Amino acid sequence: MNSIVLWVLKIPPSGSGHTSKTKESQTVLVKLPPIQNCFGYQMEVNVALVVVSYPRIPKADYSWIQSVRAQNDAQFKIIAPHFTLVFPCRLNNQPDLINHIRATIKGIPPIPFLIKKVVAVKDRLSENIHLFLIPESGLDDIVKLHDMLYTGILASELNRDVPFIPHITIANSLDPARIQNLAAEINARQLFIKGTLDSLAVVSFDGKLIDLLGNIPLDNAQH
Repeated sequence: MNSIVLWVLKIPPSGSGHTSKTKESQTVLVKLPPIQNCFGYQMEVNVALVVVSYPRIPKADYSWIQSVRAQNDAQFKIIAPHFTLVFPCRLNNQPDLINHIRATIKGIPPIPFLIKKVVAVKDRLSENIHLFLIPESGLDDIVKLHDMLYTGILASELNRDVPFIPHITIANSLDPARIQNLAAEINARQLFIKGTLDSLAVVSFDGKLIDLLGNIPLDNAQH
């Protein structure tokens, strides 16, 4: 596997707010911003608000993910396996953000997904390479959820220069060979990780620590 991955992406009309994977569309080189904190974005404030989803996955799969992350992911001691849905933003009003999330996801049921492979992705502005678990099914629904969140008070926070690809990060490194070898080893396992996104967590992040501010279940989620 190459250290830089070419994704076939559908570039939507201007203003549609998201980029999704498809076989018929033009080819775009996906690169991500440099790792400046555990969410891969430079922070312009001392404490940033972020929205993530901690997926429900079988215990055995969770344990395996954590065993890989413990050896390869700089985020391991900061945050549990997660999908980031709203990246560090400049909003400083926690209640407003929580109310926006709660109103936006009203009526949205839990999102099942299936992961069958890892993909290596080159950082956009640095030499870092990330290893992502990317859903094969459920991807489009997660993208739609992301797009819905980036409306209203979050509309100005959307970075349209970077395509959103739902993922769980399990490794990052400056060594392409290390990531290539790890990706080949993992994909040889023939992954089959089924899970569900059933809630969104609003957290604050100061560059070192995560603080949970609110957990909002998707409709009909069982807790």
